[in-house]
Amino acid sequence: MKKTIMLFAIILFLGMISCSKSKTISQVTYECFITEIANDGIIESPEKDWWQSNESNVDNIKEITIFDKHCMAKYDHSVFVYWGPKIVDCYKSDEDNLMVYLFRDGSFAGFHKFFEKGYYYDDGNLEDSYDYARNLAIKYAKDYIDVEEYVIEEKISDYSLQSDNIKTNLYTFYFVKYIDSFRTSDCLSITITSKGDIRTVNIGCREVFIGYPNISVDNESLTSTIDTKLKEAYLKYPYMSYEIERQTLTVTPQGSLAVVSDIHVSVGNSKSDDNIQNTAVILTTILE
Repeated sequence: MKKTIMLFAIILFLGMISCSKSKTISQVTYECFITEIANDGIIESPEKDWWQSNESNVDNIKEITIFDKHCMAKYDHSVFVYWGPKIVDCYKSDEDNLMVYLFRDGSFAGFHKFFEKGYYYDDGNLEDSYDYARNLAIKYAKDYIDVEEYVIEEKISDYSLQSDNIKTNLYTFYFVKYIDSFRTSDCLSITITSKGDIRTVNIGCREVFIGYPNISVDNESLTSTIDTKLKEAYLKYPYMSYEIERQTLTVTPQGSLAVVSDIHVSVGNSKSDDNIQNTAVILTTILE
């Protein structure tokens, strides 16, 4: 009899632990904000301007050394890269056909070369240009990251001249760190032409997750939070559907762990409405 009572007590205790854990999981709640909108008037303004560039205290002219050459570059614009917390100031040198990227602290963040238009139409592509470009991108990336910790994603585009079928390919390689199955803002990208020239380097937000150990996203809560936010944002439309095109795990400029969702939205009076409006919105869900 005592054994039966003890066994019942153990089962009851384990059940209470199980219920307690389930309750804790179900209580995960996230806050979600509209941080970017389409310029179509469907939503009047974002709720947060976290990724609006701050151009104060930026030098108008900078002397920059790149490729062992000194150049004078004029400030052009500022931008946050890959939805990360780091802002990049972009300086353009017309004389050198070059845009140089600098982090706000003045450290090197990348560059973009402006090739003459004829460059893309002249013959002279390398044999096995893809393999050459990929190997060069990996070699260059190793100066900044441990490539083994990143997933290499790629995009191939081209400039072509239909009259003589000559084209120059552009190979862009993204070195992306994934955490908990999410693409993150810890991303470095390099674009190389099929002639073997590096066209663009964007160092991105390396080491942005230092200080955020054991990151875990409750996908059910994230999905529910986004769905609720979209229904509220487009409440005046009888019909609304959406597709999440990309999500990026990041840290906001204010230091909060977050998921940025790039979402395509369709709204109208009904699904069969001939005047369905297509729009887009960026939602940032805070995970803390």
